[in-house]
Amino acid sequence: MIVKGRKFPLEIKALTVLRTRILQGHPQRKNIEDRIATKKAGYYGEKEVDYFTSLLPNEKFNIFQDLRLPNKNSFFQIDSLLITPNYALLLEVKNIQGQLYFDPVSNQFTRKFNGVESRFTEPILQSRRLKYQLHEWMKLHKMPDMPIEYLFVNSNPTAIFNFPDNKHPFYDRIIHADYLLEKISEFDRKYKQSVITPKQIQLIRSNLINEHTESKADVLKKFSIDKSDIITGVQCPNCRKIPMERINTAWLCSLCQHQSKVAHIPTLEEYVLLFGPYITNKSLREFLNLKSRYVTKRILISSTQESTGKNKGKVYKKYN
Repeated sequence: MIVKGRKFPLEIKALTVLRTRILQGHPQRKNIEDRIATKKAGYYGEKEVDYFTSLLPNEKFNIFQDLRLPNKNSFFQIDSLLITPNYALLLEVKNIQGQLYFDPVSNQFTRKFNGVESRFTEPILQSRRLKYQLHEWMKLHKMPDMPIEYLFVNSNPTAIFNFPDNKHPFYDRIIHADYLLEKISEFDRKYKQSVITPKQIQLIRSNLINEHTESKADVLKKFSIDKSDIITGVQCPNCRKIPMERINTAWLCSLCQHQSKVAHIPTLEEYVLLFGPYITNKSLREFLNLKSRYVTKRILISSTQESTGKNKGKVYKKYN
């Protein structure tokens, strides 16, 4: 049973908006495009693994996708977590192509692809760290003790694993996605006895859902981009030109002559992705290239869920 599903990453949405609203020659543009490609590859790799876990029997497996849990002053993120009455299973998922080399002695994980060698975070160390963090988190929340297993799952079918030898015990924790169900069957045979009750499973489910915290996609800070670098204005839904001009009660595109009364709505969503849900009349007026604070106020009232303050100090909030 999928208790918590996976959403399309907020960061990809924000980065896509950012790419649209900076100049072609901006020095961070290439880094932004690379980040989008990396995040998309990771997301679609995780979705590939989600397909295999969706085939597991609902009555036994509680599946949590993309969990982000508090850990003292920070958070730890789990790509997929499976909870059964007998054990828990952490899945660290990657979507990496090429020749992959694992060396447990030096804790090196490298990839050779198209003649380029790259170093990645060692996945077994990362998975073991997640296991420790989850164990401590469960203990902190007074949840029942249970065995926690972990796997590194690579979803890219073209990848080739290379090990110095086949004797290291960690090697059987590094698998291709299409071997996942067979590996889970091994854990089922290893853990034959239930260690937690249905009531305790419900407690774990509730705690995981309640403690999950969505990450903030502060892409401007991540790429050190100043607000002044952002191209403002409503984007034409027909030809994608920025900006449209406000004529009476509609928006007009000077390039394709498309008119729309609601073209500002996607632009308002873009504002939230870039700057967050809290909006003032002045900040939105500048982003939409509007002159009238009264027109902006009508847009805010019709598009937001709540507000605080009065007059020029009023702040509106819009949820994603």
